[in-house]
Amino acid sequence: MEVPAFLLPLVMLALLAAPSQSVPKSYFYRYGDDAGDAALPEEDEGSSPEKGLRVPIVFFGQIYQSIFINSNGFVSFLTEIPNFFNVQFPLEYPIIAPFYSDVDARKAGTIWYRETSDTGTMSRSKTEVQQYFSSAADFSPTSAFIVTWDGVGPYNQRTDRINTYQLVLVTNGEETYALFHYADGGIQWLMGDGKNPSLPDARGQVGLVSGDGRFYKLKGSGSDQVRSLDKRDVAAIICCDQKTLPTSRAGSRLITGSAESSRCDHWNWVFVRKWKASVHGTRDQDPELSQMEEAFMSQYERWSNCGIPGVWIYRIGQLSLNENVQNPDINVDDVTSQEADAIQSCAVGGSLCHSDAVCIDHTPGFCCRCEDDYLGNGINCIPKGEPMRVTGKVIGNINGVKLTDSDLHSYVLTAEGRSYTAISRIPSQIGYDLQSITAIGTGIAWLFASPVNNVMNGFSTTGGSMNRTVEVDFPQTGHRVELQQQFEGLDVFNYVQVKTQITGSIPTIPLESKIEMNGFDEEYTRVKAGQLRARSSRIFRLKGQTIDTPFTVETTIDYDECEWRNLGVGGQETLRLKVPGNIFIQYDDAEEIVRYALSAKLAPLEEIDPCVEGRQECGENSQCVVDGDTYRCVCERGYEEVYDSTLNKGICLDLNECSTNRDNCHTNAICTNTPGSFICTCKPDFTGDGVSCEKVSPVLQQRSCLDYNICSPNAECVYDDTVRSFRVYAIRGSVEMDRHVSLSACQPYQPQDPQQPYQPQDPQQPYQPQDPQHHINHKIPNNHINHKIPSSHINHKIPNNHINHKIPSSHINHKIPSSHINHKIPNNHINH
Repeated sequence: MEVPAFLLPLVMLALLAAPSQSVPKSYFYRYGDDAGDAALPEEDEGSSPEKGLRVPIVFFGQIYQSIFINSNGFVSFLTEIPNFFNVQFPLEYPIIAPFYSDVDARKAGTIWYRETSDTGTMSRSKTEVQQYFSSAADFSPTSAFIVTWDGVGPYNQRTDRINTYQLVLVTNGEETYALFHYADGGIQWLMGDGKNPSLPDARGQVGLVSGDGRFYKLKGSGSDQVRSLDKRDVAAIICCDQKTLPTSRAGSRLITGSAESSRCDHWNWVFVRKWKASVHGTRDQDPELSQMEEAFMSQYERWSNCGIPGVWIYRIGQLSLNENVQNPDINVDDVTSQEADAIQSCAVGGSLCHSDAVCIDHTPGFCCRCEDDYLGNGINCIPKGEPMRVTGKVIGNINGVKLTDSDLHSYVLTAEGRSYTAISRIPSQIGYDLQSITAIGTGIAWLFASPVNNVMNGFSTTGGSMNRTVEVDFPQTGHRVELQQQFEGLDVFNYVQVKTQITGSIPTIPLESKIEMNGFDEEYTRVKAGQLRARSSRIFRLKGQTIDTPFTVETTIDYDECEWRNLGVGGQETLRLKVPGNIFIQYDDAEEIVRYALSAKLAPLEEIDPCVEGRQECGENSQCVVDGDTYRCVCERGYEEVYDSTLNKGICLDLNECSTNRDNCHTNAICTNTPGSFICTCKPDFTGDGVSCEKVSPVLQQRSCLDYNICSPNAECVYDDTVRSFRVYAIRGSVEMDRHVSLSACQPYQPQDPQQPYQPQDPQQPYQPQDPQHHINHKIPNNHINHKIPSSHINHKIPNNHINHKIPSSHINHKIPSSHINHKIPNNHINH
């Protein structure tokens, strides 16, 4: 039974009396047979027919008059997508996915849907939207499209675990909001059994995809933690008398543990405060109360963007071209919309840990630790001994040759600590030269090195999420290379993703020559929490020759470290990476691939850590780094060594990255130097984070044709997709009225005939953008020859208003701009 709107605040308070629960299914908008819903067939793969909408849905500024319900946890526009494609977001078509996964409803669950305008639903949705969005003060919905995946199982016909969730799209034809609901215990499985034995299913993905490049993912999407979408987001509880709402600290106490909170009758303070605000129109201004509230808010683990566990709400409609979906902006404290979590106990933050990890309480705080048969940092865990893959892109500029879209693939035998790394699409101008930059593969070798004496290897320390900066210097030749790698942790397929940028110059190696390299040791010193530094000296030589080329490698690794963890036996301050001499290096000219293969072990120092003494000698803004059996004082990042004649030694002074062109600020950004760092800020009229800045596009005021009262019997309002607005044209010989308006009620936009179901070229591989050259001389697949036309497309009726459609007089004898005459066609577009 659907909850009446006026009872919602009290019902939410009652629901939150149990600290381990999220919203029950009774919180969902009404669904099922009793609600008059239609249901998808109980099949493995399927979609609804195109469902025309009585009231249009606005999504990323586009107006849609129809929608498709797809079995695999999402709705789509423009086309049905009945099959599960094992790809990583975003897809190429506009979709809204409360939980994209391989659903199999043959034995478990039902998928319900309907469009409704009933009074109760409109009243409830209006209250909920207006509660969280300042832009919705005058919003009055006229329709809601409700889709519910009720107890659905995964492929292949499994019934042991089921998922229950709901999508509600609330619209008035001019603005639209999306509500995601996850029932308590509603996310029990993340992926199906897989239809391709060579590729695991992607973990459940949750988000909104515009189809024009913009997309938004919910917290945890594609990760193991996505299972927590249905979890309670608050465990800070106030114990008080349920008969009256608390007004001060008196008679109340803060309880942070779920077991302790069960001993008292309690209210969830955040909802008490919101309930008071909604009823009385004000917030309590008591200073003591505010302090107490702040303390409670610091206990949040935010598996919601509106404070209700298992509920997410977004504004998705009237968005300009440079906007993304919008989170609530009122009645939600800033702390609930920030990504950083300030969590103090396992009772509150345990769901951040991987499902194959345990949560360990400290005083204060907590840390996650992978179980004994798993490897990782507790946030990301993988089975010990199983092979791993690392994939990513490589860009940069080496010896004046630009790398724009090279692919990196690495296969790692974790049981042996050996990694095989290949970088493709490397031109021969620099392919042989890149053989010397084994530092690209060394990072992966360190990540999965075989641990000696139970030390923590790189993946156990970082979970595969880290920033790695490497400086390679060739003192004899004066060449220098900087390597920046961003390891992004596990992706939806449990592969480690990495972005690599390499710039600088390296010694030239003769064409068709191979090099060989001696084994080496490299000491990694923990210079501060969340940072490791290493330095090593190495040599390489042309194969068959005796002349060595020495070079040094300095590495800095930044990562998120659990601030409360004890280093213990496995986390010493300095560990030694041992890479034996069986290093394989090759450039394949025919395939344009550079290959590196390394074996590695990570072990504790056999001698006393030299930095135990060295830290006392290193000066301000410097750090002690072990170098073989001794130590070196190196400047912290953002500082450079300058010789001080007075002290007769080098000191570390701030490096001005802005004036020395060592910043990464965008061309349209201003670089400001700070001690040890710099700040990038986009210039006026530009938006972005400073590293990437885009011109701010003027946004037309959102109005409708009726607002301007310019539709007449001699005019028609036509949607112009190029400007995302409506234009009013005079017809029947009248003068054109060249005005732009948006979201007209005069004549709604009618989409063309539905396209064929979306079919990616390789449904079993993650989506990769193609090179434009790919389409030249493209062969037609056999299964596309003699392709049958669906019967629904034969004898398709033409709408009456499309027959004898008159061309506006302004379009007759339309002058062609001179710039378009004799326009040259790019070579790669000829014979396309």
